Amino acid sequence: MTMSQFGWVYPSRYLTWEAIDNCESSTFPLTIYRFVPAEVVLIDSAILQFSIERLRSFPGITKGGTTQLAEYASDENTLLLWHCNEAAGATVNDASGNANSGTWAGTAQWNTTTKKFGASSAGSFSHTNYIAFDKAILSGLTIGTFECWLYADNITADNSIIWVEGSNIRIRINANGNVNYQISSLVVDSAGTIPADTWTHFAVTWNGTNVVSYLNGVLDTSTASAQTPSTASIPRIGDDPFRNPWDGYIDEVRISNIARTNFGFQFTTCEQTYNSPSISIKINGTDRTTALGGPWTSNQNNIDIADYLEIGEWNTIELIPNQLLKLNVSVIATVVV
Repeated sequence: MTMSQFGWVYPSRYLTWEAIDNCESSTFPLTIYRFVPAEVVLIDSAILQFSIERLRSFPGITKGGTTQLAEYASDENTLLLWHCNEAAGATVNDASGNANSGTWAGTAQWNTTTKKFGASSAGSFSHTNYIAFDKAILSGLTIGTFECWLYADNITADNSIIWVEGSNIRIRINANGNVNYQISSLVVDSAGTIPADTWTHFAVTWNGTNVVSYLNGVLDTSTASAQTPSTASIPRIGDDPFRNPWDGYIDEVRISNIARTNFGFQFTTCEQTYNSPSISIKINGTDRTTALGGPWTSNQNNIDIADYLEIGEWNTIELIPNQLLKLNVSVIATVVV
């Protein structure tokens, strides 16, 4: 009796993946796959080794330009970037490196359950509970972008997202869910609407020629206008003293000194540079990350999980969290002849 080895890639009914997109990057021009839990059956001791030969994580971007699944990374054009991950305290930290933090007026209101990213979001706004920041950030900003993620508990007329006195920047929604935004003397209603009980990304840009709005990364309205903001008072996030405060939550606020057209929804542009998310592995519901030498944040070769598979049973292999991955999976089997 002799034994011989051969390499074998599992058929799709055991290991399932789907192609997502290609990233136009000289660093990693790879096809990216979404890995779903792989069920593997071992008969007797035929399969000796299950190796993930190449494991590479990327930020989660859903194909189709509809979902940004990662926090923004600051770039040279970012003036203010709030991840809203503080979960406690009166300060909203600025991740841009420009020390443009915000401060809760009244009582800090954080929500650790309803959030787009990270540990928390800002919510429960009122005329006394809102976030203020330095007016100098917007003053004289002739080209710029204001954007954030919005979650409306209720769609009510004049729910305010940002207010700056003097008709400089005001953004609110109307009773139909349209975004009413004002840049200086220009006032426009968005064509699209913000639904209740879901996260929606909204952005407005200006460049001295056009004022443009985007909903979930898709161009919504474009108006020829030379209007740009100037500030006469402290900006408020989540409140307008003459209207209604925002009824819901706000996350991932960014102000830039360019009129952005890409908001991280289209992965093929590779605009964002994120840190790779940490990856763990469960086998049959038990976390084996530490035992297998993880967690991993970049390429990992030859993860041998054979010792943790049960012979004669269906085995479920799961990556945590379920990120977008590049996988080349092979199995080394032994045949008795």
